[in-house]
Amino acid sequence: MNKNATKKLFKGAGKDSILLKLLLVFLFFASSLSAQIPINGFCKVDVLFEGIKDDADFLPDNIMPADLDRDGSYEFILLRNNKNLMAVVSGNKYRRFNFGQTVNELEFYSSSKNSNIFCWLSRKSRNVGLATISKNGILSKNKIKKFDDVPSRITCLDLNSDGNKEIIVGGYAFEGLTLINAGKKNTYAYSQITDNRVFPLIASADFDYDGFSDIVAYDILANRLVFFYNNQELSFSESRKIELSDYPEDLIASDVNSDGFTDLLISYGDRLRVFVGDTVSSFRNSFDIELPVKSDDLIVSDLNGDGINDLLMASYSEGEVYLIYGKAGSEFYEPLLLYKDRNLADISVYKEKGLPKLALLLRDGKIIVISRVNKFGDFDLTSFGSDALSLGIVAGERNIPEAYFYIDKNRNDLILITLNKRLIPDTLYRYPLQDSYNIVKTVKHKNKIDFYFYNPNTSLIEILRLDLFRPTRRILYTKGRIKDLLLFNDRLEDRQRIYTVTENKSRLLLETYDYRDFRFVRAGADSAGNNPLAAALEYETYPAIFSLINENDSLVLIKKEIKRLAAKEDSVKLGAFYLSDLTKINLECYKDPQSNELITAVILTESTLTKFILLGSETIIDFEIKNIRPVEYTIQFKKKGNRLEMFFVDAATAKLKKIVLKEDYKTVETDTVLDSETVNNYISFPFKNNSDLILYAPGSNNNIIKLRIIR
Repeated sequence: MNKNATKKLFKGAGKDSILLKLLLVFLFFASSLSAQIPINGFCKVDVLFEGIKDDADFLPDNIMPADLDRDGSYEFILLRNNKNLMAVVSGNKYRRFNFGQTVNELEFYSSSKNSNIFCWLSRKSRNVGLATISKNGILSKNKIKKFDDVPSRITCLDLNSDGNKEIIVGGYAFEGLTLINAGKKNTYAYSQITDNRVFPLIASADFDYDGFSDIVAYDILANRLVFFYNNQELSFSESRKIELSDYPEDLIASDVNSDGFTDLLISYGDRLRVFVGDTVSSFRNSFDIELPVKSDDLIVSDLNGDGINDLLMASYSEGEVYLIYGKAGSEFYEPLLLYKDRNLADISVYKEKGLPKLALLLRDGKIIVISRVNKFGDFDLTSFGSDALSLGIVAGERNIPEAYFYIDKNRNDLILITLNKRLIPDTLYRYPLQDSYNIVKTVKHKNKIDFYFYNPNTSLIEILRLDLFRPTRRILYTKGRIKDLLLFNDRLEDRQRIYTVTENKSRLLLETYDYRDFRFVRAGADSAGNNPLAAALEYETYPAIFSLINENDSLVLIKKEIKRLAAKEDSVKLGAFYLSDLTKINLECYKDPQSNELITAVILTESTLTKFILLGSETIIDFEIKNIRPVEYTIQFKKKGNRLEMFFVDAATAKLKKIVLKEDYKTVETDTVLDSETVNNYISFPFKNNSDLILYAPGSNNNIIKLRIIR
């Protein structure tokens, strides 16, 4: 399908340099391969059509959006090439037609009050014709011409400015370029623009800026571009040529660098070459753009509404769509993975009510549309990466979300997306990390955000400070394997302290690391016990270490409060358990930010039964639930009045569950938060009107993040 009439072009960007300095026990990064990309809300993902479920023969190859009934909302024309089938999708309904022959190219030709006319090409039958689709979705078609050669490319444009389009035909097995001119009463005139050569790629633009469209075509035998200038009377003069070094796969004429002049874009599969236009279309200067994967399709369009053209690139073999935002001038941001699905069949861009939208067609007929977010609420978002780990939210004043983040597991990058005042995704920041991490903790102060990354049972902590989003980085190595980490910001002494409880050769350690203004000051380590089964940290008046030990086949919870000069230790015997029966022992601490009440949760999992023991300042509650197994490090608590809510991902079903303890924790209820969804990871955040904002990565798609407000 020839989409050059609707598909236009893009840009790519270099990366800042990296400076590494080794400083004592820290590895310090003064600058970073960070990126700042204005997405301006273009990230909303909607499934508009679930596919044609009752017709196994109709697995479409191509999609074309069109406002067939003139109501401002677009319908979609789907083609199944090798079955000679076409369908028109409107809302959740569709009408299927047998086109009578294979259609390989479909391009908009003209419209009237009651219908739209499209030009079609069939390589198999060697025909070019017109198809009319009424506003009621009724198809009629006629054949214009059957060629002796095999056409494979059509371009429709008004060459003589009379309001009617002409058709230019070329192809890989087609001699020259043929011009088809429509006359009265369905009559057509045919002429040769040129012959004796083969032109598989055709593009058009007003290269001499005289108000009439000219043609540039790729001569495959000579491996060069040939310009044909319009003489304004449906005749052309062959002009200059541009010799090429490699064999191109696509050719587009568009204002790639948004400077007001038409450029030429050549695709070589894994890279692009842009011939830069000027006042006389000299194309003397050029530059290359490297692509992350081989390109099968290109579109140029301003998707984020900043007045600068962006590039969409699809690789159907990889099932990936990349978005490359344009900067001012001949510069581009790095490619962002916009969507990933092995069933990807086709893409197309259209404007609906003035807003750009991207239609994605999957091989099962499903239609997905990516557009700009216009209102905060329940919606699906592209993650701009894949395999999102460690989702989190950065809150500002009055606990209003200012940004969300996650770790792109495939690239080991932190992706941070800021929200504007309307809570719409605004700007994407990308920061490379040393590893992928399961645990991320944040501290926000003034214009700075500190991120602490680590994996449990390892000894590495990566620290990233964003000062007005400028990164500074350090690596900290602990003496033991990390069980938990606690952050404390001492404003009086202008000091930050990291508390870590670690295990080294069955010894429990409390390690502390102090720094001021992100400069290391001192470190210390104190013994905190032996042979722990689990350990956690929390801060009341002083930091406290909680640990579980086995004492004569009984589980004992030990709380050790670290004061300035001494340590105070308390213990609670939880009861006798056969440790060999336990498949998992979790220890979690929760401090309610409003009441400062501390709750310690011991979670003991057997094969089909999980026992919960919750210890408050004055109470101990225990209960059992069958067929639930909380995934470690997914447990989150929330206190709401006399209710305590505990969220977690259930290992048995991969679904997000919620346990609610009501009436001062005397009544226990269990509920599935997201009924039909499996969840890889999530963050639960207190939101307006006593609701919860759930941001989660579903198990069904590793390129989507979903936002839901649970009341």
